Amino acid sequence: MIDLFGGATEKMSIYLEKLQYHLGETVRGKLMVSTDKDSKARAFRFVAEGKEQTRIVVRYTDHHGSDNSYTRSTQRKQTYTDSDTFFKQDLFEFVSGNEPFAKKSGDGITIIKGEHEIPFEFVIPSNA
Repeated sequence: MIDLFGGATEKMSIYLEKLQYHLGETVRGKLMVSTDKDSKARAFRFVAEGKEQTRIVVRYTDHHGSDNSYTRSTQRKQTYTDSDTFFKQDLFEFVSGNEPFAKKSGDGITIIKGEHEIPFEFVIPSNA
């Protein structure tokens, strides 16, 4: 349990139909939110991001000596990393369209007490 909304106890989970998706596929799932009392928040964001990370480790062994008689060797390691966000999509439309979950209030939103299941879906762009 976590405390996101000032004193209420909340639990948030995301369930997906499957664990791996490819470009052009539709991702379907559910955002599960449980809170033990009505909770006010300035904002609630629900965003899907496609990220990739690459890590390459290159190991070198340098042999020292002459005439094919090595007196010692030195090992080195070089690590190269890179990451990229290849798409980002705001999924708040699924939250805002789910009236039993949240309602607009004055300067923010109110998350309604209870257990809420918010279905969502989006397509991973085929050019991502």
